Formats: sequence, C-alpha cells, structure tokens
Amino acid sequence: MIKKSKEKSYFFTIYEFINSNYEKMLIRHKIEFIKSFARFFLDSKFTSFIYEKDLLFKINVELSKSQFLFSWDTDKNSNRRFRNNESQYALACLYSFFLTFANRSDCLRFYREVRRCQGSLKYERSSLQRIQKVAIQLATKKWHNRTRLSTRNNSAFVSQKQCGFKIHRVNTHDTERLLDLLLPNPDQVFSEGVPLSGRGSGCSSVRIVFGSSSYFLKRYDCRGLLFGIKNIFRSSRGMKVWRSSWGFLARDLPVPKPLIFIEERHFRVLGRAYILSEYNTGAERLMNLWPSFSENEKDSVLIKSAMLLGRVNRFNCIHGDTNWDNLLIVDKDSFDLLLVDLDCAKIFRRLSANRALRDVQHFVRDLCRPQNSGESKKEFFLAVWRKWFR
Repeated sequence: MIKKSKEKSYFFTIYEFINSNYEKMLIRHKIEFIKSFARFFLDSKFTSFIYEKDLLFKINVELSKSQFLFSWDTDKNSNRRFRNNESQYALACLYSFFLTFANRSDCLRFYREVRRCQGSLKYERSSLQRIQKVAIQLATKKWHNRTRLSTRNNSAFVSQKQCGFKIHRVNTHDTERLLDLLLPNPDQVFSEGVPLSGRGSGCSSVRIVFGSSSYFLKRYDCRGLLFGIKNIFRSSRGMKVWRSSWGFLARDLPVPKPLIFIEERHFRVLGRAYILSEYNTGAERLMNLWPSFSENEKDSVLIKSAMLLGRVNRFNCIHGDTNWDNLLIVDKDSFDLLLVDLDCAKIFRRLSANRALRDVQHFVRDLCRPQNSGESKKEFFLAVWRKWFR
C-alpha cells in the first residue's frame, strides 16, 4: 500500500517502488537509490529476517525531496550484525531481486557499494560469481514456484474440468464469463473470429470480440489418433505454451497475458487445445514499422530489442523464434516491445552462451536482410545483447 504523509513524503514497500518507479527514474536518481539502499543494507542488524520469504515486502522506502530513506516494516530486530555467511546470503537475495528490473551495470554498482570496492572488480570476481550463482538459483526457484501456480487451484488460478475439457484459467469474474462463452463448443467461437496471419504448423489463431474487448484465441489442432496416443503421457503443445507464458511473466518479461487454457482428452488421448490471451490493440510488428524509422529510432529499437532478448536469455529462457514478426512495438514513442508466439519457447535450469546466441540469430538474420539494411548494425546489437545476457 502506498501512503502519503503530511510533509508530502511518499511511502512504499521497496517492491512497490521498484515496480512502479524505477524504470522511469533518471540515471542519477537510480545511482542515488542504489547507494542509499546499499548503505541501509550495511547498517542493517535485522538478521532474523534474511531467511524469510518476501523479504522485500518488509522494507519500506520513503521518498522525500529526491532522497531515499529505508526502514523495516517490523518491530523485531536483532542486536547483532550480519555474520559473513548471512551477509553473503542476504546480498544474494537482494541481488536476485535486482536481476528482474535492473541491467548488469546497476547490479554491479549495488555489489560495489555493498562491498565498498574501489576501482576494478577483478579481485572480487570469485566472490561476485558465487553471489551471482546463488542469486540466480534463488530467483529461479521463486519463478518456478510462481509458474506452478498457473496449473493449480489457488487465489490466482482455477483448475477444473467442464464439458469434457481440462481447463486452467485466471481466477477472475471476467475469465469466468469468457469461459462460459467459449464452452461447450470453442470451435464455433473460433470460426466466428477474424483470422490472423501466422506460420505455425498444426495451429491457427483468430481475434475475437467479447463485449468491448478483443482477445487472441489460438487453437492447436488434433493431428490424428496416432499423435494423440503418442502424447498420452506428455504435456501438450498448448500446455507447454501456457506454462512458458506464465514462466516469462514470473520473470517480468513482456508477453501477452494468457487468460484461459482449454485442453480436450478422451481417456488421456490428446485432442484439441485452445489458449485465450489478451489482445494488444494498436501493437504493430517490428518488420512492418522498421522502414518508417529514422536512423536514431532504429538504434533505439535495436537497444530495446537487445536489452529484452538479453534479459530473456539471462534468465535461462529462450524464445525459439525471435524473427521480427514475433516482436510487437506497443508504444511508438518509447519503443516498448512485446514478445509473442511462444510455441518454441523453453525454460532451462542453465543456458549455455552458445545456445543463447543461437536464440538471437533469427533476429540478426532479419536485421541483415537486404530490405532492412541492417548489416552495419549487427555488431552494435550483439554488443548490447551481451551486456544484458552476461
């Protein structure tokens, strides 16, 4: 909850503050935020809380006259400072949180402030690598647990059987009404939609309208009895996309939010499957907009694209088909991007540099096409991507 005091100071939890403000902050404000938070960490004596979940919801930020003041949202405290192993673990916890919203430079700046490093970090390399490894493990565990919720009954999702279909959906009244419109015959709703172009094999997609809102509906076709039998004990293609989408969203990666997943099985033999997602009205494909951009705008788009794909690979994910038709520009002023078509997406425990490089080759191939005249910008794109991937 965000509170406002009489002195016009604003209070947030650090989680709320970062999600709503950090990306919009000026660089000098980001540096001040990181330095202030590092000083708070060094002065902290609340060792009893470093092993708790949702640590960052227990830290408050007061913003007053561009100054950042941190405090604990609890009365419990310890009279001792962090021991060395506790300090490194707590630093890894916070570092894992920085991974989702900050670039590598910001993460290293935070590490430098906490460790009070002067000059090069080459003598801190082994310690930094240990903390980064633990941070990735902690973050991956958190992301995995969030993704698992999408296929279970809980406050955020509903898992049910209805009309012979296995259904997973977001737990809202809107999705409940949407499900009632889709069932008992999703094919009828699909046939009434506006077909959308695509190159998928064994699947097709349409835009449908319910009330005043548009939605994206994708159908995975039944490829025959033999295919259904082969997938008796396997997750369907649609289920993999549902999980991958929520896995990307758990990592704060911009993909369309899936609302409903419907799968048909008869005695476990796979039939049709459907995914209903949000439809981003006004978003356009990068391939279509590229010729209209100036040189400076093209550089800005390449930086944004490299940052996004670098974060995807940094979090041990691959998109699998990073061609320009699968990158939508949502805002033409800020060049905000959206990744679509996650049919080939995968999430790994560990992603090698070579596999990550192969993932962006589809983007590089489209960049170097003669009509796009981007051969000279290839190394620039890869240099930015490497900064965000490593």
